[in-house]
Amino acid sequence: MSSLKDLVDEWLRMDQNPTTSAQIQDLWEAGDLKELESRMSPGLLTWEDRLDYHPSISGQLFGFHVGLNFTVEAQGLCAYVLENVSDASRRGVVIGHDHRYNSERWAQLTAAAFISKGVKVYLLQGLVHTPFSLNGAMNVKFVNTSMHGVSDSFVSEAFTAFGFAAYIPVVEQQQPDPEFPTDLALRTAERHGAGYVLAQDPDSDRFAAAEREYEKNPTRDLILNLSSSVDGRWTTFTGDQLGVLFGHLIFQSYKVSGKPLERLAMVASTVSSKMLETIAKVEGFKFVECLTGFKFIGNTALNLVEEGYEVPFGYEEAIGYMFGSDIRDKDGVAATVVFAEMVTTLHAQKLTVNSYLQSLYARYGYFQTSNSYFICADPVTIDKIFSRIRSYRMIKYYLEGYGKNADSVAALLPRVVVELGDVWLEAGKNGLLYA
Repeated sequence: MSSLKDLVDEWLRMDQNPTTSAQIQDLWEAGDLKELESRMSPGLLTWEDRLDYHPSISGQLFGFHVGLNFTVEAQGLCAYVLENVSDASRRGVVIGHDHRYNSERWAQLTAAAFISKGVKVYLLQGLVHTPFSLNGAMNVKFVNTSMHGVSDSFVSEAFTAFGFAAYIPVVEQQQPDPEFPTDLALRTAERHGAGYVLAQDPDSDRFAAAEREYEKNPTRDLILNLSSSVDGRWTTFTGDQLGVLFGHLIFQSYKVSGKPLERLAMVASTVSSKMLETIAKVEGFKFVECLTGFKFIGNTALNLVEEGYEVPFGYEEAIGYMFGSDIRDKDGVAATVVFAEMVTTLHAQKLTVNSYLQSLYARYGYFQTSNSYFICADPVTIDKIFSRIRSYRMIKYYLEGYGKNADSVAALLPRVVVELGDVWLEAGKNGLLYA
């Protein structure tokens, strides 16, 4: 491993930003080795983890977010695109930014990295959501919050395109604000008597929802074996619950279309609920798990398409949902209007989303997940942890593509362990034993 002085020298050689290079120089001259180590540490974060951040942790994660590291990341991404995407220079890339600190500057740096390699760049002007795309409702009131992000104009346009009545915005959160100062969605819904809250994360690629039970329904509760409904109770759906609801909705639509179910496939990350897999087994369509992250979910979907499957849906429990074949990535705006459409369809049948979810539990079994994290910021401890993982014996690894032969999985293993986007240790699963 390079010495800290070597890393500092390399940083100062490469950094073109006088502000950040001066900060590193000051830390070195002050002898603040601990802070320098934290900033120089490469960490174990994914691309998205490195770039998505809140200002409250920008100091801790400075080493991941300054222009120097971002330029290096962009150069690496450009090299990957040129190597793996046919005719990439002519086809070009689309680059946008949201409202978070330095986002516009980093979009410009990314564009410069691609342009320097002769790749055509479409640099979008203004704020956009991730990914940038566009996809007579009943008397249902929706409150929508963009969480101080960029989604409001896109969700509004999508609601119009789908024929929904205008939603009630959380005005205090309607405009982009990188400080994210408020959390007011449920209070807004209660003030307006709305039954549903819709929410997108700041760059609008993730989606969450809550539903309010307005009145007691003993007959429905008896049929669905529910505890008695409580007037005014809010149900906030988990990422897995929404994934199951979306997946089953899409399965039903596919079935009604008359297409053969054996051509239908869906994808979910390995840390997501196994309920969608169970639905697939019961109903007769294909389900595939993969590593966490939409680079894996999207590529798994593309591989399935090459095998002759249609893959209209994929998700991960961290409230990310992928719909259709146009964009193989999570899209909070698409998820928002699909959920709204589901609500209006269920209301026509005198059902709520929660009651529909309970009926799925009754048919396929009850599934519950509870995910959390172990966080360590000390590079030395992190190295010890992963050194121990790499040397473990008698461990079964639950990996993307676990149906591959043992040799191909074994070849993949070192990269997966080093990156450790997700390594799930699960004994007795899939017969992959490494001694």
